Amino acid sequence: MHFYNRGQIRCFLKIAELANFSLAAEQLNLTPTAVSKQIKNLEQVLNEQLFLRTTRKVQLTDFGQLFYKKCKHIEEEIAAVNQFVEANRATPQAGAFHD
Repeated sequence: MHFYNRGQIRCFLKIAELANFSLAAEQLNLTPTAVSKQIKNLEQVLNEQLFLRTTRKVQLTDFGQLFYKKCKHIEEEIAAVNQFVEANRATPQAGAFHD
């Protein structure tokens, strides 16, 4: 069973979209070291390399491209669920007790 967290997925998606670890770190308000560590841990859990890294560029591996599509879909679904919850949240009735 694979155990990875949403923070790792967010880092992965941001790097995939920007093709740059440093810019991704900046946009996520993390250090480049923290972002690199998140990706390293994610790759270890998956037992797959997600990015081809050179000194000049970062690009997704074939597995990384497939994983990106799945992760992007999941993030979109989570956003849709959150919007649904906000739109359908019961509003407190007048005179209801609040703690």
